[in-house]
Amino acid sequence: MPSFDEEWAGLRATAHDHTTHTRLNSTEGGAAAPDLELHEAELAAVQRGASFLADALDRSGHEAEDSTSRAGTLLRTPGFGTGSALADVADRWRTQADTLRNVCADIASHLRDTTTLHAAAEQDTIASLHQSGAGTDNPRLSAL
Repeated sequence: MPSFDEEWAGLRATAHDHTTHTRLNSTEGGAAAPDLELHEAELAAVQRGASFLADALDRSGHEAEDSTSRAGTLLRTPGFGTGSALADVADRWRTQADTLRNVCADIASHLRDTTTLHAAAEQDTIASLHQSGAGTDNPRLSAL
């Protein structure tokens, strides 16, 4: 079994042998394959789903809360332990439903912001490439 120093030296040598390459995903050639793709339609579908869920939780998330709380209050009065438990369930349900609604609304908002910012950044990148004259020999970039 190699010592730590031997293993570390081997890892450093391996890392040094693998050089890092940067390239645009839309350019021809290059050693690295694209590792991140952003499809607005896919993000928009997730954003719509998160918005729908947040709206549904806002409308329907508390339907049973009033009757459960009322039952808890009525059962607590004669001294049943079930009354306190139902009141606790109603409180916990309200907290959890509100938290889930807020998280879904946050996800929808973040995805909406992501697609907007990505589209703006993409347009800035295209404008910069055209302004610099870079990519004029690349048919994919010159078509933009």
